[in-house]
Amino acid sequence: MSATANSAHAIATVGAPDNAAVYFAVDVDTNATQIKKLVLPYFASIDAAFKSLAPNLRCGVYGSGAVREAVVGAQLADFPWLSCSLGWSGSRAYLASNKWVLRQHVPATIAGIDCDPDDANGDFGDFAPFASASPVSA
Repeated sequence: MSATANSAHAIATVGAPDNAAVYFAVDVDTNATQIKKLVLPYFASIDAAFKSLAPNLRCGVYGSGAVREAVVGAQLADFPWLSCSLGWSGSRAYLASNKWVLRQHVPATIAGIDCDPDDANGDFGDFAPFASASPVSA
């Protein structure tokens, strides 16, 4: 089963509503050639699979500013999530542009839990796993 088919199955299993988002990461600083030859074809495959297997879900991209600019610009993802690695290609400019919907910060301990905190900037396709569409009566 493909990664996208697995994602579609998992999203259905946890009760994701229509328009929920699934994020795919490019967790490395890529150059323009890598984006053109590797990243865009990868997201084109994801886009095709979503249209076929999970047309009610939306796609997000996590990575550098340059990756997000290219992928969202090619209309292969709806939601850009900016990595905390602001030294990566295009990241500082992308942060300043306010085009991101999620922005990752450096790891921190919050309430005794190690995590990567994020800022949200509008709709990012979130949902509450296993949430009922209507309240459950006792």
